[in-house]
Parts: sequence; structure tokens; C-alpha cells
Amino acid sequence: MSEPEPTRRGLPWLAFASGMLLAVGVGYALLGHGDPDSAAPAVNGASEAAPAPPAPAETPAPTVPPIATHSIAPSGTLELDHATLPSSGPVRVSLELPHASSDAEPPPVQVFSEDSRVFETQGRLDDTRSAATIDLEASWLRPGSYVVQMKTAEPSVMALRRYLIVVR
Repeated sequence: MSEPEPTRRGLPWLAFASGMLLAVGVGYALLGHGDPDSAAPAVNGASEAAPAPPAPAETPAPTVPPIATHSIAPSGTLELDHATLPSSGPVRVSLELPHASSDAEPPPVQVFSEDSRVFETQGRLDDTRSAATIDLEASWLRPGSYVVQMKTAEPSVMALRRYLIVVR
């Protein structure tokens, strides 16, 4: 039995499409996979590679002033002047611990404002695990009082440390 007429007519087109796909694949493989760093073979037979493009000029890295760190003693108070805070960026606060932390896990920290705003973050323990540093966005700090609460790894029923920040 012979194949139906539509299949015999589609066979030459299928062979043509397969051949074109194979030719494109071989050409792609021979010309360097589209990589701009690989040189394509020269048409006139010369083996000279094209000169490399010039390297971009190095621009010096912008200098960023270091961020001042404000320390608070265990269960202490930090007073800040709103006029001296940066217009944008972080205000770095170091929360000192009475004893070194027993583990290296970043302690959860919550900052509560008088107007019921809450900021939650993780403290970054220093190398000695005796202080945890947090960054507060300067625009978040408005004049008023803020209670900072940090969960610690102290062996106690309520392993919480509280600090106070007053922005004048």
C-alpha cells in the first residue's frame, strides 16, 4: 500500500528544512558559536586576527565616607541630635551586651517608635560577640523616643535586652 498523497508532498520540504537547520548549525559551530572574542576565519585566507578593542579606561571608585557608629551600653540610652543625622543613608547603632553571646546567630532586633512604627532587623554580632550592630534609616528617625528590643542568647527566662534612643 502506498502512503497518502499529502505525506509524499511534505517530504521534500521536510528534507529541505532539515538540511537548512544542519547548515546553520555547522556554520554556527565553525564561526565560533557567536562569541565575540573568537575570531572568525578570514575570507581572503589571511591568518591575521582582528586587533582587540581597547580596554575601557579605569574609573576610580567613588569614595564613601565611613559611617559613624553610635554605641549604647547594656540597657542604656543614646541621645542623638536630629540636625546632625545624615540626610539619607543609615545611622549605625551598636548595642553592647553585658556578656558575650553564647552563639553566633544574628539576634532579632525590634525598634518601636512613639507613633507606633516598628522596624525589625537582625543584629550583626562583632568578632567578640559582645555587641550587635544595626542600621537604622536616617529618614525613619524623627524627633522622639525609640525603644530598641533585642533577643539575646542569655540563659534566662526572658532573654531580652532593651535600649532607648532619644532623637532631639
